[in-house]
This record gives sequence, C-alpha cells and structure tokens, in this order.
Amino acid sequence: MSALVASLQLTSGWGAFLSIVVLGGLFLIWLFTLVLIVADSISVVAKILWFLLVTLIAPLAIPVYLIWHHSRMRRA
Repeated sequence: MSALVASLQLTSGWGAFLSIVVLGGLFLIWLFTLVLIVADSISVVAKILWFLLVTLIAPLAIPVYLIWHHSRMRRA
C-alpha cells in the first residue's frame, strides 16, 4: 500500500497528472460558483458579500453557497 502512495507523489508522472486534474476541477467549480453568484437574483450587496467570501475563503464558502442556492431554487 505504501508503495502505491509513494508512486503517486507530485513529482511522478501520475502524481503530476492527478494534481492537475484535481486542481483544474476545483478551479472549474470555483468559476461555476462565481457565475452562479453573478446570475443569482439576490441583492447587489449580497452578491458582493458572496463574491468576497468565495474569493477569500473558497473551501468554506463554495459548499455553503451551493447548498444555500440549491435550497433556494428548490423552494421557488
């Protein structure tokens, strides 16, 4: 098991590929969330606040915003 983990280090071919895929996916989720914020029907102040939160503390704010957005769209 440890040989498999060691072979996936960042400097190896597969490790670099895996990190590019994961970071690319996270970047696309971040962009998608920013587009949702801009297109959302919330107030301008709320858009600015969410934009700042998603930009500054993305790992916490993105899941919170996506869950909040989903529950709002479900109620409508």
